[in-house]
Formats: sequence, structure tokens, C-alpha cells
Amino acid sequence: MEKATLNVQTRENTGKGAARSLRREGSLPAVIYKAGETTSLTINEKELMQLFKKADGRLTLLNLQFQDNSTKLVLYKESQVHPVYGNILHVDFQEVALDKETTLFVGVNLVGECIGVKRDGGILDHRMRQIEISCLPENVPAHIDIDITELEAGHSLHVSDIIAPEGVSILADPKEVVVAVIIPSLVEEEEEEVEGEEGAEGKEDTAEGKEEPDDKKKKKKEEK
Repeated sequence: MEKATLNVQTRENTGKGAARSLRREGSLPAVIYKAGETTSLTINEKELMQLFKKADGRLTLLNLQFQDNSTKLVLYKESQVHPVYGNILHVDFQEVALDKETTLFVGVNLVGECIGVKRDGGILDHRMRQIEISCLPENVPAHIDIDITELEAGHSLHVSDIIAPEGVSILADPKEVVVAVIIPSLVEEEEEEVEGEEGAEGKEDTAEGKEEPDDKKKKKKEEK
């Protein structure tokens, strides 16, 4: 996999106040993790977003270029995102060694035009969007492909159906479903069953909570 390069600077100031100041300047706080140790960094937000765009959102392996021209090979782990505005607040990296296998999650990419959707009118249900793998850093794929061309309605593909790239081991449960094509009639039947159960429960609740009108209560009291 081709490695992107990101310019970084080490930083000493940490905490919420320092992080807010960085963001106002167009930079982002970041951290490198390695065997229980951490290194605090500053990265340029625009430069990071350009790398994301170039990698189609699947940024994985990076060379971090420091101000003294030294480099570190890292895996992009995750970003903390603002819950309202969606902008990146913080970035985490994991330092790796070229000669040691690493474990990570990569995206699952569906390949081909599904016959179960095109011919049978089924509904594609992509259940596993990321999958755990193990490999050397040089063998980290941008994503894992699974061919859905021949997937018919009412059928599914499992982890065991994935053909892993050379040098990559898939760690997910082989029996786990990756993608399925649901028959529309089954979906409608399930929805009708749920609606029927809810309706029946509503009637029972009404019957249990029903009270006699006040005029009938009064009439019974007079008869007594």
C-alpha cells in the first residue's frame, strides 16, 4: 500500500485550552501511541483533509515527517469529531515497525452489480463495513473486497467467502455475515407482524384500563 506523508511538529502544551488555540490557528492536536508511551503532536488540518480526500476517506498507513526531517511510520487509528459540527477535534496514530505484524480494522468494499438486487428486486444489506485483519505494515490494504455479483435474493456472503490479499490474515469470525440480499416480501411480512402485535397490545391495554361511564356508576349506586 502506498504511504502518504504528513508534516507534523512535536508539542509540549497540552489540555483543552491549548487544543482550542491550535484549532483557531488551523491546526489540530494529535498523539502517537507506542508500547504505552505517547508523543503529542501538532498537524495542519487542511493538509490532513487533503490526504483524506486523496485516499477517498480510507487513510491507513502514514509517514509522519518531523521538523528535524526524521520520520515515523504510523497507522491512522481514529479521529475525535465534534458531535454537532462534524469537524475533527483530535487525531490518534499508532507507531508500527516494518518487520512486525499489526492488527487493525479496514473497510469492506462491495464489488460488482448484485444480481439479487438487479434481477430479483432484493434489498442489499451491507452488515459488516469494517473487518479486523493482521499483516505487516507494508501489506496493509486500503480495503478488503468481496464480490457480490452472483449474490441472489435470500442469500448471504460470510467472512469465509472473502479472498484475503497476499500477506493478510482475516481475524473476524468466518461465520459472520458480511452482506445479504433480503427478499422484499419477507421484510413486509415482518413489518406487518410487528404492527399486528402492537395493535393487539394496544387493544389489551385499552380493555384492561377501561372504566364504566359516570352515569352508569351512578345508576348502579341508586339501585343498591
